[in-house]
Amino acid sequence: MITAKELRAEVLLALPDAISNYKDNKETNVRIVEEVRASIKDLADGIIPNANHIAELAAAVNENIQMRDFLMGLRSEESVAPYVHRYLELIGGVLIKEAAVPVVTVFSTYLYEIGEKEAAQNLLQDVLETRPGYSLAELLSRTFRSDAPTDMMAEMAKDLHKSVLAIIYEKETE
Repeated sequence: MITAKELRAEVLLALPDAISNYKDNKETNVRIVEEVRASIKDLADGIIPNANHIAELAAAVNENIQMRDFLMGLRSEESVAPYVHRYLELIGGVLIKEAAVPVVTVFSTYLYEIGEKEAAQNLLQDVLETRPGYSLAELLSRTFRSDAPTDMMAEMAKDLHKSVLAIIYEKETE
């Protein structure tokens, strides 16, 4: 079994190619969406996502807001919902900070939802130190500080998820 340190090293090696090869089009984004779902199901069976998958996902969520928002809404998909938290924690934990910003920001919403408000706010602080002005982190930070109801995150993600999937699956190939 691969260690987190080994996986992080492999991801670091795979990331430059993933970034330069990422194509923001329907074919690529749909494939990544399907691979994310499959990887989460595999993770439930103890199979760790490979470095290329993690690197490609990092490239996608850093380049395409819909791909990031897809991750946020995954908790509303019953077939993968129980394992999304673990998946995001793993992905965010092996990426370098700069590449992990969208994943860690999304992960903070899961922490907030389960009542880990201080941990969620601390993650967002780290994100904003890494990428000052990251708009989703700023918005969520204000929301968390206002002590918004924890179930609000799940409702927001669920509402957004349907429209995000429609955009991803309907986007024209460039």
